[in-house]
Parts: sequence; structure tokens; C-alpha cells
Amino acid sequence: MSSNAPNLEKCDPRDIIDKVTRALQSPEWNKWLNETMQAFAAALTGVAERRMNDAVAALFLAQVGSSSYAAARMLGKSPEEALEEAQQDLCRIYTAALWFLRESFEAGTLEENYKNALSMLSKPEKK
Repeated sequence: MSSNAPNLEKCDPRDIIDKVTRALQSPEWNKWLNETMQAFAAALTGVAERRMNDAVAALFLAQVGSSSYAAARMLGKSPEEALEEAQQDLCRIYTAALWFLRESFEAGTLEENYKNALSMLSKPEKK
């Protein structure tokens, strides 16, 4: 029986969470991650205003999956094995994203980000 859905047992996000935790402990990687997140936040403000979060996120994640697929193929995996690996990668990424979202809510940073975005949107544009 073949299924397009990833094996949820293989969606464990701990390796991603550990990788981010280690990166945040390094001043260089912490700075890079913060700068990258600020760039994403700025770009996503316009996406959110247009109510296109879902479309942009789906296309972005499909590109991430495509990169995983290509890497697996370069390592000699069959197209079917590479697709399965890409699906598992996306499942772990999604599960990690849910964990980070919940963590940021519990830490109060989700609400803080909301207030910052609201403040940015209410400022008049400079011409």
C-alpha cells in the first residue's frame, strides 16, 4: 500500500530544535539567524497584508522540499526514495515550526511580534 502522506513517526522535530538551539548559543550564528528572521519578517508583512501567507508558505516549503529531493537524488536515491525523504523533511520542519510557534507564544514573544507588526503597519509611508 503506497501513501502520499509522510510517516508521522518520522516527523520528530528534535534534530531541528537542537540545531536551532545550538545555533542560538553561538554569537555568530545567533546574529545570522536574527538578521535572517528580521528580513523574513519584513517580507512577510506585505504577504500578510495581502492575506497570502498560505500561498507563499506553501510555495516556499515546496521549494525547500525540492532542495531536499535534489540532495537525496545526488546521493544516489531513487526518485521515489528522494520524494519520501523530502516529504519526511517537510513533516519534521512543519512539526518544528509548530513547536517554535507554541514556545514563542508561551514566552510572550508572539504577542510582542504582533504588536511590533501592528505598529509598523500603522506608521504612514515616507515618500
